[in-house]
Amino acid sequence: MEICKTELCTGCGMCMNVCKHGAISMHTDKHGFLYPKVDEKKCTLCNQCKKFCPSNNVTEPAPNLRTVYAGWNKNKAIRKESTSGGIFSIMAKKIISEGGYVAGVRWVNGFRVKHDLISDESQLSLFYGSKYIQSYTGNIYLRIKEKLNEGKSVLFSGTPCQNSALRSFLGKEYANLFQIDLVCHGVPSYDLFDRYIDEICEGKSSSIKRIRFRHKAPFWDFCNVTIDFEDGTQYSVPTVDDPFFSLFNIGYSIRESCGNCPYTSLERYSDITLADFWGFKPENFKMHNYEKGVSCILINSEKGQAIFDAVSSAVVYEQSTVERAKKANKSLYAPYAISKELSKLFWEDYEDGMPVSELCSKHVQNPFKKPSLLWLRILKYKYKWIFSKVVHK
Repeated sequence: MEICKTELCTGCGMCMNVCKHGAISMHTDKHGFLYPKVDEKKCTLCNQCKKFCPSNNVTEPAPNLRTVYAGWNKNKAIRKESTSGGIFSIMAKKIISEGGYVAGVRWVNGFRVKHDLISDESQLSLFYGSKYIQSYTGNIYLRIKEKLNEGKSVLFSGTPCQNSALRSFLGKEYANLFQIDLVCHGVPSYDLFDRYIDEICEGKSSSIKRIRFRHKAPFWDFCNVTIDFEDGTQYSVPTVDDPFFSLFNIGYSIRESCGNCPYTSLERYSDITLADFWGFKPENFKMHNYEKGVSCILINSEKGQAIFDAVSSAVVYEQSTVERAKKANKSLYAPYAISKELSKLFWEDYEDGMPVSELCSKHVQNPFKKPSLLWLRILKYKYKWIFSKVVHK
């Protein structure tokens, strides 16, 4: 039974939650992407999975973008541990402090990624940092609905397709639900990630202590992929030199549906959209400390504005523009995609067992480069506004 066309399936897992007969489970395909599998012995052909599947019912929400901010968390420690500006943690703490729940993504056994629901602030750090593989949503939509119906506030963080799936599953608006989505580049293959880890770890993958895909060493915009091992050793290279990250950046390793993503739009399904504010340049002293991480914060609803206003005292921020947000993130207006021909050649090499490093060398023809005088460029951007004011006087 096909719930939706394979090339449109996002792997959101909502169909598994909506099936009352337990007939649907999620499994990886030959390239390591999550897809639903229907147990025909349990299936009653009620077609609820097809009816609620967001890929069968993609409708654009009404234009809803209200305000754009550039900003970061005033808490230096949390900002350092976060991928960009650490804004999510501020909103999550607010919800939990009022007796609510937060749904986010964490690492689980074997360095898999899964959505979880928590109400303990001490566990929030599990959600910090981007995990560049697709999360297994499990029964998260069901758990969220239960808490909402109990009158509890819930903050959900996920990709745009997961946010759309949650809305479809719930079927109505909840005043106590707050949704955050990300400006998503796509989700890479689990199997490619496993192959990469095996190559990097050289037989000691079981002793991995921590993985940081965007370790801010030395800076936020040119950071490192860092893997810490139990024995104290470490793999740490710039993202521009890491084969897994490079293949992801170009778009080779992402799932098929990501190349035709209908959610790469300014019309969002969330209350707030968060992203890196790439190319940010400070225009005043308040924002000069940008090199440690800047978030692009898009307010999409009245609820989004309300929660931002409630936590704004914990944020260093300034108002920005839609044009700057679009310039900072291509995925706000177009999906990352490579040609079907190039994709076919890449996956043929992958299926032949080619190492990830060789896949990168062969298929990434124009790799990103780290500027040789990065520190000087950052210094110029930090204080350029001063010289600009002097010149105009």
